[in-house]
Amino acid sequence: MNVETKVEQRRRYYVENRDRIREQQHQYRETHKEETKERNRRYCAEHCEENRARSLAWQRENRERYRERQNRWRKEHPEKTKEYGRRWREKDPLAYKRTMWKAGLKHRYGMSDETYRMMYASQSGKCLICGQSEKILCVDHNHVTGVIRGLLCHVCNSGIGRFQDDPGLCEKAAQYLRNSMIPGVTRCGRSLHPARPHTRSKP
Repeated sequence: MNVETKVEQRRRYYVENRDRIREQQHQYRETHKEETKERNRRYCAEHCEENRARSLAWQRENRERYRERQNRWRKEHPEKTKEYGRRWREKDPLAYKRTMWKAGLKHRYGMSDETYRMMYASQSGKCLICGQSEKILCVDHNHVTGVIRGLLCHVCNSGIGRFQDDPGLCEKAAQYLRNSMIPGVTRCGRSLHPARPHTRSKP
């Protein structure tokens, strides 16, 4: 019997007796906790890079399954999830911020970090409205369709947001500012009398 035949027999036996084997393994780990921890620790230390590469490969090939498993574990262990997050923030705050930034892009706009960097480079790191250079630009999108329009500085992005993304309101605001730049003319077009200097009344 060659090696391939033995491997196939073991695999078939495991599939046919999966529940019983898992139960036996669980009972063994419960009755030999310290021994199991020590053996796992030694194995991880000796095969650290190999395990990491294999884990990353599995995650890429089973992305949806991996996410479902992560979400289920977080829901079942909320306190542990908070504790792990706190330890991570304290250990590597920069990596934590980068990860949260990428997750925010994906969750809010469906955009990857690579796509954001390409847009940032195509705009030379400048706001599409005022042309101000910023290290981080806000993602401007249509709140109805969700279509991403470009990257803006925080001031410009907040500004068009307060105008409810309405071009008509923006044009009225622009005309209002133009009128206010004409000396002696108010918003209504009326002339203003020059202000009289304020003087204190003598006692």
